[in-house]
Amino acid sequence: AAVLDCAEVCPEAGIPLCADGGIRMPADMAKAIAAGADTVMVGNMFAGATESPGTLLERNGRVLKVHRGMASGGAMARRLQGDSTGIGSGSSRVSHESTRGAAAESGASEQSVPEGVEAVVPYRGDAAKVVNQLVGGLRSAMSYSNARTIPEMHERAKFVRITAAGQIESRPHDVEV
Repeated sequence: AAVLDCAEVCPEAGIPLCADGGIRMPADMAKAIAAGADTVMVGNMFAGATESPGTLLERNGRVLKVHRGMASGGAMARRLQGDSTGIGSGSSRVSHESTRGAAAESGASEQSVPEGVEAVVPYRGDAAKVVNQLVGGLRSAMSYSNARTIPEMHERAKFVRITAAGQIESRPHDVEV
């Protein structure tokens, strides 16, 4: 809804619209572009790629990757410890408590406030695979509105409101995926 609202005024002002947040699947990106976004931030999807820094772990049979946003407390603590990237080697872990301790010792806690998060994201394989999924999802979505270009998609795409039950029903069900 926010992208739709912004898409009404950004073109008139000559401002490109970038959708930032909530993009977890190719369909999310396609919907944001259909709603009027010119670009989309997909950092969450690439955070799980092989080429991205972070440690792999397995939880409940799923492979996950530890993701530390560059403005997170952990990344800030790493930089305070002399790692200019804030990423670390990927094998060591910085706890929330040690992050606060390092920031307090250096006086950084008064100077900077963490804005990013440390979390686990699904492991997605090679970045090329992620790109192919994003492009494939966008092409598929564009075909539904018979659009060959992004501007055509902006003009032709239509949204239909569905109920929560309809959304659940539209996903794969009664099968193991």
